[in-house]
Amino acid sequence: NPKEGADERKMGPFKNGGFGLALSAGGPIVRLATVGGFPLRPPQALRPRPGAYRVAFGSPVHPSDFPNRDALRDEVRRRIEALMQSLA
Repeated sequence: NPKEGADERKMGPFKNGGFGLALSAGGPIVRLATVGGFPLRPPQALRPRPGAYRVAFGSPVHPSDFPNRDALRDEVRRRIEALMQSLA
């Protein structure tokens, strides 16, 4: 959970498990980015506030296009950051 006042456009580190699973299963990763959630529901708020919450879906990333888990993880992160910038 992010701290109050945190910049929602800064992602934390990505864990490797999901990317290893995607490589093993061969299924695509569908990218998703959201912007606007923190002002709508701060950590102490019981109810959401009115406002804009934007969501963008990116094209699938196919694990077979990458030589290893780290390359896949880094590319997915780069593409999600690009999606977030498109929403800003």
